[in-house]
Amino acid sequence: MSVKGYKRALPTFIVLYKKYKDTAGVVFSLRENNTDFALPHVILDENRIVDKKAFDNLPNTNYSKIRANDGIRYERTEKADLEEIQRRKEEIERRGVFIADTQKFLEKRSLEHKSETLTPPPNTTKQTPTTILTELIGDYIEQKKTLTSAELFKIADQAFNGTMAEGAYSVKDAYDAMELAVNQRIAAHPEWYDPNTGDPVFAVKALKDLVGRLPPQTRRTAEMDTKQQFSTPPPFAFVANWVAGLQKNYVYIEPSAGDGGLTVFAENVPVNTIVLNELSDRRADLLAELMPEAQIFRENAAQLHNILPADIKPTVAVMNPPFSASATMNGKKVTQEAATHIEQALKRLEPGVRLVVITGRGLGMKTPAFRNW
Repeated sequence: MSVKGYKRALPTFIVLYKKYKDTAGVVFSLRENNTDFALPHVILDENRIVDKKAFDNLPNTNYSKIRANDGIRYERTEKADLEEIQRRKEEIERRGVFIADTQKFLEKRSLEHKSETLTPPPNTTKQTPTTILTELIGDYIEQKKTLTSAELFKIADQAFNGTMAEGAYSVKDAYDAMELAVNQRIAAHPEWYDPNTGDPVFAVKALKDLVGRLPPQTRRTAEMDTKQQFSTPPPFAFVANWVAGLQKNYVYIEPSAGDGGLTVFAENVPVNTIVLNELSDRRADLLAELMPEAQIFRENAAQLHNILPADIKPTVAVMNPPFSASATMNGKKVTQEAATHIEQALKRLEPGVRLVVITGRGLGMKTPAFRNW
């Protein structure tokens, strides 16, 4: 019998065990997983109680299913007794009264000083469905609320005034808006997310917590698969820029910039000049919205050195090239594609500067492709 560890499954298991544990040919085992990828904790093994304390406490146990960066996690908590539940209820009611009284006070003060309040200028920013969705997602992020996949597509339906089934938008439109909202949050807090200052351990943890409250990108489009448009997770992007040792006088280039997940940290330094390249028009438009002062090109990064103007002379490159997808071969898997992108960046860089690359194991330290360099 397999028990998923929460809701109805655990009580059902306990009842069946007590009823049939002495029945010939019926065997019960119970293992508790903290995460999808961790070794299970054995409580009951073929009718033999391994952890008596945990087994005796099963009737008084709740399991909560949460999403984490390392998979699905089940957190165990003991059930609160009636007295504890009543105490919590009273505390919530007290806080509710306080909040209501505070709101009334603020409204009264607002009316008293209304004549002194300046009217803000009208918002002249062009509102598109993507910007509307980005702002809605940004509200979740700002309030540290968990955004589920169902909620993401629900607010996407509102922003695009239609559903995916109706063709109003694609799953990639929703994911791009979510990534843009994350990047805007990072850009809004350079005091936390400048790779040259502050506490890098705190920054990585904060980024993991932020991403952990957002839905995973489990749906794929043909464009995502064929062109390997998989954005760099923010914790990895921060570390890559931290390794780069960025300085304010640097000319920074990202040859496959996506929607700015790597470059946003360079903007937080800020570096002197940002040069971005992104072949996808959709994602290049998002880059222009996120970083209006950056120089943006829309070329095939496998030919970038051959195409860029001669006066573009980067002093640092940070990149996460597609591991094997070619932009010119309709998504055909070419294992040397990442190496081609890296070689183009190396040719363009000034002598004695730094290149930081996130790539697959096929370009590991002991592989022939790496040894050629």
